[in-house]
Amino acid sequence: MNVEPTSPPHIDITGDTLALDQRVRAQVLEEATRLQGRRPEEHLGLRIRIMEELDRVHGHRTRCEIVVSLRDRRQVVVREARKQSHEAIAQAFGTVQRQLRRLRHRTFERPPLAANDA
Repeated sequence: MNVEPTSPPHIDITGDTLALDQRVRAQVLEEATRLQGRRPEEHLGLRIRIMEELDRVHGHRTRCEIVVSLRDRRQVVVREARKQSHEAIAQAFGTVQRQLRRLRHRTFERPPLAANDA
């Protein structure tokens, strides 16, 4: 019996028929769980959208769009398009990880307020 893994309530996977493919869903859930595992102190709301598109210049491609909602009303949006779906998903999650790391460094580097500035 092949049971599809269920997604946690903070991960929403949408898109066209490609998003229904079990291998694609399994890869997305694995990457999303890995991303959440690297940031256990943060609540990440993930919306993942997977679509096939036909571009006149690039031909048939798979587009993966990830929207990460953070608690403090900030969002990170990443869109990647590749020929293979597994490449698009892996590249998009890698880019999300870099963007979250950059956002975290920017947040922590704020200088403290001086006593006379308050």
